[in-house]
Amino acid sequence: MNPTQQPELCHSTPAGVTQRILIVDDEPESRSLLVRYLEHLGFGVDACSDGLAALTRLDRARYHLIFTDLQMPGMSGIALLEALRERENATPVVVITGYPTLSHAVEAMRKGAADFITKPIALQHLEIVITRILEETALREENLALNTQLREREAVAALNTELQAKVEELSVLYEIGERTDSAKNMDALFDRMVEMAALITGSREISICLWDRDTNQLVPKRSRGAGRTLEAIPAGQGPLGRAALEKRPLLMDTGASTPPGVPHGSPGAFLSLPMMIKGEIFGMLNVSAPTAGQSFSEKELQLLKALVSKAALSLENQALYESLYDNLVDTLRSLVMAVEAKDPYTRNHSQRVTDLAILIAKTMGCPRSELETLRFGGIIHDIGKIGIRDTVLLKPDRLNAAEGAIIRTHPEIGENIVKPLKFLREEQAIVRHHHERFDGSGYPDGLGQERIPFLARVLAVADTYDAVTSTRPYRQAKQHAFAVEEITRCRHSQFDPQVADAFLATLPDWCHPSGADGIDWCRVAAKVRKILTAL
Repeated sequence: MNPTQQPELCHSTPAGVTQRILIVDDEPESRSLLVRYLEHLGFGVDACSDGLAALTRLDRARYHLIFTDLQMPGMSGIALLEALRERENATPVVVITGYPTLSHAVEAMRKGAADFITKPIALQHLEIVITRILEETALREENLALNTQLREREAVAALNTELQAKVEELSVLYEIGERTDSAKNMDALFDRMVEMAALITGSREISICLWDRDTNQLVPKRSRGAGRTLEAIPAGQGPLGRAALEKRPLLMDTGASTPPGVPHGSPGAFLSLPMMIKGEIFGMLNVSAPTAGQSFSEKELQLLKALVSKAALSLENQALYESLYDNLVDTLRSLVMAVEAKDPYTRNHSQRVTDLAILIAKTMGCPRSELETLRFGGIIHDIGKIGIRDTVLLKPDRLNAAEGAIIRTHPEIGENIVKPLKFLREEQAIVRHHHERFDGSGYPDGLGQERIPFLARVLAVADTYDAVTSTRPYRQAKQHAFAVEEITRCRHSQFDPQVADAFLATLPDWCHPSGADGIDWCRVAAKVRKILTAL
């Protein structure tokens, strides 16, 4: 080969780094020849005289190809191949020997040699060997990289699928939490449970049965898409009755026709999960598979269990809240009754004012939450009078200025009674501000117009009507017409004109037929009960 001719040999890596070759040979002349020739071809070349020195270099640098003599002192070429295999070093190795035998060639190839060359070396043949081995190595590395990329893509796709499933599951769990937490009462919670069970499974037939301890049976409470009339199921009767009695879930295939004791008519898989509160069964959530022959997936089962668990917690919290709220209401009602019991002239005043205020608010299109606030705020609006001494509260004559000032403290006393109950903030505003005037001349704070809480403005109209038409120790009751005229006259000074107008507009519906006797309080009470029942 003409040494001035540059062969067409790729000797750079894809990143532009010069490919390096390691020569391992104990013969200086042979080693020197190979170094000069390979450098002439454009390779980076290092050389050493035995296998141990080669291993040291391999610890410090990466090589694309190794040429090693077979017979060397210290560590032979075969021993070097074995050491490379132990280290899992995949650098291609070409064995060179001046004493070729078939057994040497077989041994070298068995130990992992890429090729076997005899001395004296034909440089043209050497070039062919190098080209072939480097091309094979590049193809192997490319194939490995492609396989790695493929595996990574498959792994990423699998992770994305798993992530998407987790995101969907978390979204459903979040939706479960949001819907159960936002339910204002048990009926609303049962509706949400049915909605979520349908969302999770796609089922068209879902029901909720509640455990009736008095009759010892499951009583249908909610149903969607029922294929049959739901009836009460006694404890221990049929699959569902036994599952409820034993406080365990039920998963069964109903077959073509559903057996007795199963509330659904859909054929196929039927699932029932117990709703437990403090270890006691509260009810059962029942779900049929969307189609016959289809069962529930593990994911659906887990989400339905989460739904039942979250709903049971909400039911427990609501039951506890309602119990505490009812006890609180009863306590405050007792205080109001104690005030009214001292003064027979104002007996049932708070209830009449509350009923009338609710009718006014309903006429004005107030939302459910405000009607609920008036329902309790109206009852306790005068609770502060319990702090007024009887000599002032029950005085049979008109109050003097000092006594009037004492009476005017009852809104603040009432607020202080209710204030520790942090969840009655809107009711507190009614208690404190129901004697404010629209023109700002009222008490205790002298608020005016929209600065007065809206529900306090509503109650003020109802309170005035009942106060004017009720007998007091120091005066007789005024006629209905006088009260109407007074509210009309004061609709810009004492009262919010919009509230006064709403009162005046609705008044004819609740008066006695003759009109002379004023409001028919029995009709008002019946209408308010109907309104509150619908909330």
